Amino acid sequence: MRVQQTNVFLLILISTVLSMPKFSLSEPVDNKTTPGVTLREQSEEAAFSSITFSPDRDDVACVDLDGTVLIWDVRTGKAVKTLRPTASHPYTHVFGAMAFSPDGKTIASGNAGAIVLWDRKTGKERSILNFQDSDITSLAFALDGNCLAIGTTDGMVHLWDLVNGQLRASLAGQEDGVYMVAFSPDAKILAIPDKKEGQVSLWDVATGQKVKTLNHSDSLVAAIFFSQDGKTLICSSGYKTGFWDVASGARKHELDVPVYSPQAIAFSPDGLSLAVGGGDFKDLDSNDYSRMCSVRVLDVKTGRCLRRLDHHTKPVISVAYSHDGKRLATTSWDGSVRLWTLDE
Repeated sequence: MRVQQTNVFLLILISTVLSMPKFSLSEPVDNKTTPGVTLREQSEEAAFSSITFSPDRDDVACVDLDGTVLIWDVRTGKAVKTLRPTASHPYTHVFGAMAFSPDGKTIASGNAGAIVLWDRKTGKERSILNFQDSDITSLAFALDGNCLAIGTTDGMVHLWDLVNGQLRASLAGQEDGVYMVAFSPDAKILAIPDKKEGQVSLWDVATGQKVKTLNHSDSLVAAIFFSQDGKTLICSSGYKTGFWDVASGARKHELDVPVYSPQAIAFSPDGLSLAVGGGDFKDLDSNDYSRMCSVRVLDVKTGRCLRRLDHHTKPVISVAYSHDGKRLATTSWDGSVRLWTLDE
């Protein structure tokens, strides 16, 4: 039933782009970047909606649409663990969410009304957090490991205190759902899509108070994340990705991106490149369906396309850089999971 729902969802979305004008983009087809390991071949089973590398750099993990987590060894490319929730929850949404704790010992996964905190070593459930009235769309650990931010389809972001096991605060975010949340590296600030479309709000984690609002664009915010030094916030919506000074709230510069509102977007550890894939089917100004199947690596300063990764046959859902910036991991609606090697 889950596969049928996903296929119907894809057909409906694809049909919306057939008569739209084509986006023109001059770009290279990179011959220096190869998929070093195919972690999972194309599959009719449900696709993975989120992918990330473990903090210790040994593993890459994906979450299925029902909150199941699969983990692969980066060095061997072999699947080493499957974390499947024991509780059954209604399948109501097309995105799952997951995150590693900063020490790598805990994995959080969730989708339909519940979050499971897993012991990574044993693969056993440590605890379950229930949010029955909404689906889970995004998860992020604060880098001090004390707080978990939980984005939901009803536009709320909940801050869960992992020390005392209590809800710390609930923040109002983007009404159409919060698909990305980001903690600053010092764990003091949380960035979320604001209730007002196109804005990003910065919240004080300790007090639960909004401290700043950035007027990013007139489109729904698809992705937000901090630079490693915490000084820059990157926001993506529509065909624009903006780079904001966190301290002043001023926009540093802006890049045009080749797909509309990409949620598959990642900032390289060295801050020099941006990996972009997928896009929003509903509003995408293009009839080139294949363009959403590629991942493009863009130069942050110029916006020039440095590399294009073309092996997926359906739109890309999620992308992540390894901690050393030498690899990219991607998931797609074709069911595959790929690990790309970025050569110098």
